[in-house]
Amino acid sequence: MKNRILTIFTILAILLPLMAFPQAASAATPVSIYDIQYTTDSSGDSPYTSETVTTQGVVTAVFGSNYVWIQDGSGPWSGLYIYKLSNFN
Repeated sequence: MKNRILTIFTILAILLPLMAFPQAASAATPVSIYDIQYTTDSSGDSPYTSETVTTQGVVTAVFGSNYVWIQDGSGPWSGLYIYKLSNFN
């Protein structure tokens, strides 16, 4: 009986902290700038219109404090002009 109670307390000691402090959500898989920009839709709209996506690239230009240009390549559809309501600073 003592071993059973000890086992239950051990399991609870392991599980309770996991339940009290949930793990952070994993980062979204980045979508390439090409995939965001390129479309076969006749409207020209991105397939990601109205969606929140994560991407990555190199900032190649800064326009004022609210606009940047990022790129992940040098071919067509490899750059994004990004606007942020408040300063990037």
